[in-house]
Order: sequence, then C-alpha cells, then structure tokens
Amino acid sequence: DLSPLSRCDNRGHRDSAAVTAADLRISGELCIEPAAPTDAALLHGIAERCFSSPWSEVTFASMLGERGCAFYIARSGGSAVGFCAVRAASDEGELLDIAVLPEHRRGGIGTALLGAGLAYLRDAGTERIFLEVRVSNSAAQSLYASCGFVACGVRKKYYSAPTEDAAVMVLDLSDERDRASG
Repeated sequence: DLSPLSRCDNRGHRDSAAVTAADLRISGELCIEPAAPTDAALLHGIAERCFSSPWSEVTFASMLGERGCAFYIARSGGSAVGFCAVRAASDEGELLDIAVLPEHRRGGIGTALLGAGLAYLRDAGTERIFLEVRVSNSAAQSLYASCGFVACGVRKKYYSAPTEDAAVMVLDLSDERDRASG
C-alpha cells in the first residue's frame, strides 16, 4: 500500500517513494520552481484566468513574503502555466491555492504542483494538511483524493461569484510518520 505522498510526489508520478522539494524538473518541457517575491503580478495573472474571485496582486505580494508560505510556479516551454501556494503553521499545513491555465489542464501539471506543495509541507513537519475546494469541482476533488486527501467537512457559502459551499479535505501524515519511525 502506497503512502499518500508516494502516490503524489513532486514529479507528478504516483509510484515514487521519494518526495523532495529539491529537484523539481518534470521534463524538458515542464519545470516546477519556487516563486520569487517579484512574481506577484505573474501569479495574479494566472489566478485571474482561473478563478472568478482571484486574490489581488497585493495579496500575492504579501503572501510571497509571509513566513511559512511557499509558492511554486509551473513553467512549460518557458511560460508560466500554473502555480501552487501552501502554508505551514506548527503541525498543520494548508493548500491555499492551486491553479493551472485552462489550456494546460489534464496533463499532470496540477499533480506536479500539488506534489511540490506537499513536499514542502512534509519537510516543514506538518502532521495534517487541509484544503477547501468548491463542492462542484469534482476534478480537483479527484486529484486530492488520489493523493490521499479525504473529505472531513463542509464550509457553507465559503465561495462567492457564484456563492457555493466548500468541501473541506484533510491529508493526515501522522500515520505515515508513525510507520516510518516504527
């Protein structure tokens, strides 16, 4: 039985046992790299194309400098095509945002970005990782479930434009850590 992180590693492969935040080159065409503080406008541009209520460029700039936050950018052929944002706080982590431009979806980029974010949170020592996802977004829910996330609740009217509930999902890493140390 594969652990959640081995099913969804930073290379977008679901059968690799090693997950590190170091080597994030996926192929000659796709590379996942840490975002720089100067990438706020780039991230905002991607978010505007992917979400009905994206974060502002100011929010991205603020979050890029926040302790415990990590942002990763997916580049294909040199162009930014997606990003992932995560935050670690004590023993809990959160997937803050993940986006892939519509014309680049369904090709493993979201899985690769999620793997990079999970690697960062694992390395930061988190025990549980939470996320919210629109209840209508079955594709994203399937991606998260394939990486070991399970539904654990609902936040009513969490999203706007349009108003929609969020499914709350969690990935529990404590079992994996117990197996590794025992």
